[in-house]
Amino acid sequence: MAKGRQFVKGQSGNPNGRPRNELALSNIIRRLLAETVDGKTRAERVAQAIVTKAEEGDMIAIRELLDRVEGRLPMPVQSQLSGRVELNVKWDA
Repeated sequence: MAKGRQFVKGQSGNPNGRPRNELALSNIIRRLLAETVDGKTRAERVAQAIVTKAEEGDMIAIRELLDRVEGRLPMPVQSQLSGRVELNVKWDA
């Protein structure tokens, strides 16, 4: 270690990176969705259930499908400000 420094210059303080969290909820869900049940993955079965609900007129399912396929619509921003608003941006390279 260099004098007066916490880390050696040019050497990572964490060479192995952040440890993976196998118990994270997202990892558990991905693993479950990848499992095959009756010849289809759970992900395929969930997608089919959402499509079926949308075909039946379920607005929540329709919105979910459109958000996933077409992307969410941008939310409008409303402001109580009146008059001119000035925005200054500094870019330090």
